[in-house]
Amino acid sequence: MLLTHILNNQKISKKVNHEATLLAANNLGGYLWLGDNANQSRYQGWHVRLKGEVYKILDEIKINPQEEICELINIWAKDTNYLQRIYKNAAETYYLPKIQNALVYELSQIREINLILDIRKSYSSPQQERHYDIYEKGDFIIIKYNDKELKEPLFLAIFTPSLKTWKKTEKWVKKEGIFDKKRNSPPYFFYVYHILTLRTDRLFMEVGLSEKDAISFLCHSKNLSVPACRQTGLAENVSVAKNLYFVFGRTFVFSCHSERSEESQVLHSLARQSLKNLLVYNKDGKILGIYAGLPWFFQFWLRDEAISLKALFQINKKIADEILKKRSLSISRSFAVAQDDTLSIARSPFLSLRGLPADRQGAAATKQSLLRGRRLLRFARNDKEKSVIARNEVTKQSQTINTLDGLQWTIYRFLEEIQDVNKDLTVNIEKISQIIRYIVDYHANKDGLIINKLFSTWMDSISRSQFPIEIQALQLKIYNLMGKLIEEKKYKLLEKNLLKKTKERFWTGECLKDGADDDTIRPNIFLAYYVYPKLLNKEEWIKCFQYALKHLWLDWGGISSIDKKSPLFVGNHTGETPSSYHRGDSWFWINNIAAICMLRLDKKKFSSKIKKIFQSSTKDLLWYDAIGHSSELSSAQKFIPAGSISQAWSSATYLELFEALKRTQNFFGII
Repeated sequence: MLLTHILNNQKISKKVNHEATLLAANNLGGYLWLGDNANQSRYQGWHVRLKGEVYKILDEIKINPQEEICELINIWAKDTNYLQRIYKNAAETYYLPKIQNALVYELSQIREINLILDIRKSYSSPQQERHYDIYEKGDFIIIKYNDKELKEPLFLAIFTPSLKTWKKTEKWVKKEGIFDKKRNSPPYFFYVYHILTLRTDRLFMEVGLSEKDAISFLCHSKNLSVPACRQTGLAENVSVAKNLYFVFGRTFVFSCHSERSEESQVLHSLARQSLKNLLVYNKDGKILGIYAGLPWFFQFWLRDEAISLKALFQINKKIADEILKKRSLSISRSFAVAQDDTLSIARSPFLSLRGLPADRQGAAATKQSLLRGRRLLRFARNDKEKSVIARNEVTKQSQTINTLDGLQWTIYRFLEEIQDVNKDLTVNIEKISQIIRYIVDYHANKDGLIINKLFSTWMDSISRSQFPIEIQALQLKIYNLMGKLIEEKKYKLLEKNLLKKTKERFWTGECLKDGADDDTIRPNIFLAYYVYPKLLNKEEWIKCFQYALKHLWLDWGGISSIDKKSPLFVGNHTGETPSSYHRGDSWFWINNIAAICMLRLDKKKFSSKIKKIFQSSTKDLLWYDAIGHSSELSSAQKFIPAGSISQAWSSATYLELFEALKRTQNFFGII
């Protein structure tokens, strides 16, 4: 298989022997995920987001007779993404118009194609009572779909300018989810609907909750002439894709390598576009947030979003400001302030009981809610459970404040940005002060150490100490930034006391413990350095990193999520079964953060590891899973990217690392 990236006339290509896929998004919360042959997952195909719910629409389009795909091409022309699959005798181009629930499909020649649908909620797997009705309206073929889980029907409109013939097929087809089976994600079989067979070279499709909505965008280009289509820009975009195909498609033979500077620009552009792909807006163009990842983490998670904002500020400061303002205001509203200025304990979805004064434990036990939307979604046993969780658990509030460190990361990013006097995030700093006071009052033990609820750090598949190292570091940084911002002695005193206690309880003389009562070696020490390097002096940090890396380093260029000698270590990724998730799997965002930290601390001493991490993250971005996107993680034993095929914080931290390496004036010779 040949894989190619084309970005504004810059191109790189490589032959590989592993599977790869293509991914695009419409910035409305919809996406298109294409396999390198027949789609092999219930999450592949075309999905749209309507009224906050994500639906699958199209499973795949098959060319008759079927041919083997020999090349995948990921094209970015300015900010427009085209996906191409090249066959022996044909080429197909897919394009998702931005801020539209529409799909454009084009073939290099008129062929017979099978249209195979799988309309349903994305987390749902209905087996019965699924109804497709097909009828014509003017120039459009309309498909109306309903099942017992939908509150209202969905409408798919199809328009083709070069239609020769079409016929109803209306045949159910059983498919095996080979990809789903590999990642232990049942159900492993699902039914799709071969609804139509058409002879054409172009399809325009749109989805809506009514017939009118489903043809609103298509109506502007329905007479199919180039001038009429160009009024909407639709045909113009399609012609761009077509031109790119004739220049870079089957007639293009990649026989030379780009210069280092050109490769560097491609890497940077791909990572930027990957992160921008996960931005979600409403129909009016108002930003809603950053998806945690695709194809199944289509939610806004406070922690992931806040971590990703650092890189987004470098790409689009206005959008990053709007997201940060939105989240900060939402957090401040979520904490009810009583008349006496004390925050209600009932508002603590991340409250821990152990370590609280005895008089607070009873009330807390009756009030707290285990809102673990992210963890529940990830480890639900089946799609039915995911659907229920998505509907009932991942509420607006739980998405906002479901973890203490998510709150801390957001406050940290807010305070980091507001240090710039030119920033106007219009969030009352007194509200932030009240929330910090609340954390101190209800989440600190008598020594000032911050208590965290079990299963609610980023390592949400395991029960860690209730005093995680990165939670203490985040709180220290918050005290530090608040002390600089408003120059109140209390924050400097809080910082001083917590720093003393953290060093007493966590520093062993060789390494930092993962928790105050847990000396398991995990990579969270890098998060501690990333947010609060003042915790140790330089010599202590070097000793700490070296000790940890002896136990965590993976030769392919990654970092294990637990000591490789631990009896809990699992070397190979176990998919939705969470055995390996935080007990071995190597997370690209943590790897990138670790490289950033080593770069800041001593780039010469850690040069080989920094270089290997960057190379493995780059290899993942370019040639694995969805090419042009950063994966969630890899197995520890061997470099095998897995999990979510496009993860926000993986792309964001890769961009951070890239920028940090650039500032070394190419010290490593890799940028």
